[in-house]
Amino acid sequence: MIQPVSVPVAMVGAVTLYAGLYHLWLHSRRNSSIDLYFGCMCLIMTLYDAMSFSLYNVDSVQAGMVWQRLQFVTLSALGVGFLLFVSRYVQTRMPKIVFFAVWMFPIIGVVSLFETWGLLLNGVPLIKFVSTPFGEITYYESALGPLANLLELMVPLLIAYLVWLSLLREPQKQASDSLRFSSAALRPPRRSLPLMIASGVLLFGLTIDMLVSRNFISFVYVTEYSWFGVMALMSWTLSHEVLDAVTARKALAASEDRIATTLDAIADAVITTDMNSAVLHMNPAAEKMVALDRLSAKSMPLNSLIELTSAETHEIIKDPVEFSMGRPIDPYGPLPKLVTTDGNERNVDIVGAPLRDERGHVVGAVVVLRDLTVQQTAIEQLQHAQKMQAVGQLAGGVAHDLNNLLTPILAYVELAQRKLEEDSPVKLFLSRVQEASIKAAALTKQLLALSRKQVLNVQVIALSPFVDQLSPILDGLLPEEIALRFDLDARAGNVEADPGQLEQILLNLVTNARDSIEEEGLITITTRGLQDGNIQLEVKDNGSGMAPSVAKKIFEPFFTTKPRGKGTGLGLASVRGIVEQHRGKIYVDSEPGQGTSIDIVLPLAEGAAQRLESAPPVQAVIPRGHETILVVEDDAAVRTLIKDALTPLGYQIYSADGLTRAQAIADNETLDLLLSDVVLPGADGPRIYAELNKSQDIPVLFMTGHADARLGVLTGHAVLRKPFTISELSKAVRTALDKKTKSSKS
Repeated sequence: MIQPVSVPVAMVGAVTLYAGLYHLWLHSRRNSSIDLYFGCMCLIMTLYDAMSFSLYNVDSVQAGMVWQRLQFVTLSALGVGFLLFVSRYVQTRMPKIVFFAVWMFPIIGVVSLFETWGLLLNGVPLIKFVSTPFGEITYYESALGPLANLLELMVPLLIAYLVWLSLLREPQKQASDSLRFSSAALRPPRRSLPLMIASGVLLFGLTIDMLVSRNFISFVYVTEYSWFGVMALMSWTLSHEVLDAVTARKALAASEDRIATTLDAIADAVITTDMNSAVLHMNPAAEKMVALDRLSAKSMPLNSLIELTSAETHEIIKDPVEFSMGRPIDPYGPLPKLVTTDGNERNVDIVGAPLRDERGHVVGAVVVLRDLTVQQTAIEQLQHAQKMQAVGQLAGGVAHDLNNLLTPILAYVELAQRKLEEDSPVKLFLSRVQEASIKAAALTKQLLALSRKQVLNVQVIALSPFVDQLSPILDGLLPEEIALRFDLDARAGNVEADPGQLEQILLNLVTNARDSIEEEGLITITTRGLQDGNIQLEVKDNGSGMAPSVAKKIFEPFFTTKPRGKGTGLGLASVRGIVEQHRGKIYVDSEPGQGTSIDIVLPLAEGAAQRLESAPPVQAVIPRGHETILVVEDDAAVRTLIKDALTPLGYQIYSADGLTRAQAIADNETLDLLLSDVVLPGADGPRIYAELNKSQDIPVLFMTGHADARLGVLTGHAVLRKPFTISELSKAVRTALDKKTKSSKS
């Protein structure tokens, strides 16, 4: 017959079983060891309740002793579990002596199931009659042995230790210095008050049961109900911690979403890897950079997705992750070259940092790659532009000085030739000097073209007819094995250009195309009008072609692939200078073994094309005069030359090296012409002309060896280019004087 007092025990056991299963389920969801310990304790307490239920319903001392021994085993296991739960809950470790003593409880309980010496239960029958609200209850038990008495005395000490542990002990400091993104890291906070109350309730229940078992009081056993109170209190506390964990998990998920959104919005490629450099995650920028989506790239070694080449050693980096660690950010220094799975090359800046777990152990790495190809290209272009500007300034200065040196050489050679008989052997020697001087003058023109500072005689030219007129000259540059073909669009349009410079462009390009063809070959010159308002001039050959590294440098000054003595490296550099001075652009397309195509794009000119006149024949008789000319030139040799050349022709020459001397002469003499250099130290030629023109109306003839920003004010004035011959000088002077005479008569 079932005792009425056992019914509440069965109900408590059922609730305890539910609580245990619930906390084990919580452990499976959030991986919390606290839920695991508490769930196991509830299951052990359920077994204890089952033992108590059976004890209340036996009708002999022998049967009661069996369930009584089982109660000791389950209660001992409960004590161990509760102590482990408390130590885990307050995040501390038990002393070894306490840990050893607690584990003695279940061991002794298990041994006592089989011992017959009366150490746990001495076999003295105890039959107790207790009056309860459920009626009279009869307990069939055995008196406790010495070991059980000792264990009962240790229980209050253990409970007191738990209370002290929950109140006084500080939790151990967590070793983690980083956030671990897993639910296992969501550890409940330390709550001393609920744990202290629960320990007190359990101590109270065990104390009551000790007094009942020794017949000090006549009452029912209440350990089951006190544990029910402990379970209710701790379940309530843990349920709040579950809510806290859920809240923390939601906050963590929101934080992860924000971090993911931030990473997705970053233009830099961000890649996380494990300890083996295998890819764990990539943001969209990284997917675009490596040309592979994150799902396909996951678990693949990073060095299989990218090929990184060191800018210093030019060697392939075996482990990009290790290379990135501790590397300072330096977007302006030498950048590694990145080659991805699709074959694209980029210049990247790469940095990395280790990823650590909550214990501070390295578990992976994060690698950030910044694509700086555009910036690096811009820096290289800026550096190249600065280098070209420096070379151009140097070339312009050298050309100016060379022109000043060549001008008297050419002029004095011509003067000497005019003094000699036609059959004089000295005249032949002077002609060789003249030829060398003319070649040197051509070199200065190349230097001026390189520096974009040559004086242009700009005309509106019909491009296709102009190229067609040059066909005999261009064809004469080629051997019989190389054919020259023209594909000229008659409707291509007109360009504003200097005919001489345009001719120089074609001569240089055809000569370079000829040198790239080893045996038989074909050179094609094409003109065509473009829809964007430009005209294209193309020179294409089927020669040996060039590697990309060579094609990148062909327009640089003094760079040449020809053997020593076969080229100066100024041909294509001057072509580029001429094209850019004409507001055009030049492009090269070449591959080894596939020939070379050089395209020049010039802006379309408005207005009708001017008729190109052939060069006038050299005058046999040099024009003479009687006028007064003021020569302003800082170079003494040039001043002397002009005086020596014009004085025999009847002109009266005054010389000055600057504004002060020129003004002094103008104040005392009536001048018919001002012959002035443009670039002078102090006051330049245009300023000197303006100052002298205030006192008397003087025509001007400017001399110059290169283009300058000051030449913009020379519009409408005659300009004599250096180096010049005596014939060119006398003709220019006479033309300027006759123009003044015609203006005066009109």
